[in-house]
Amino acid sequence: MNMPTPDPLAQADPRVAEAVVAVEDAMSALGSRVRIILRDAAGQVDENLQPFGLRILRMLERHGAQSAGQLSECLEVDPSSTSRQVRQLVDLRLVEVTASASDRRSRIVALTDYGHERLAAIGPSSRILMQRALSEWDLDDLQQFAAYLEHLTDATVPLPPAGERN
Repeated sequence: MNMPTPDPLAQADPRVAEAVVAVEDAMSALGSRVRIILRDAAGQVDENLQPFGLRILRMLERHGAQSAGQLSECLEVDPSSTSRQVRQLVDLRLVEVTASASDRRSRIVALTDYGHERLAAIGPSSRILMQRALSEWDLDDLQQFAAYLEHLTDATVPLPPAGERN
């Protein structure tokens, strides 16, 4: 028999519970804005590009060529999702896939020149929104905010599906 997951706020100070809900609401609103920005930026690269494809392109732009497995791990997504998206990116001529020189079974994904061009074509409005929003913050506030986000990310491990919880 599955025990219900306890509500960690059930015994908390009501002000803490209210503050946690306010943080959740603010993060949800920010997430919605980020999704809109990513969707619009992906459309600037190609009208058929999905936001997940843009995430792959930006990762390749920042870190260079990687295996599909590395992309999946860094983006924390299922490898089959990455494979499907990489196929679309190849079809759009934004990336190329080659066999790894060290392990012929491994496939390396790299931006094409056209992929670099299309990423460069994304207007600065979508690339610098966060920079503009945070540029006037105090350095200490930025560093503390980054630490809070890292702490929150580390603390928010998804729960297993309801049927698998003890």
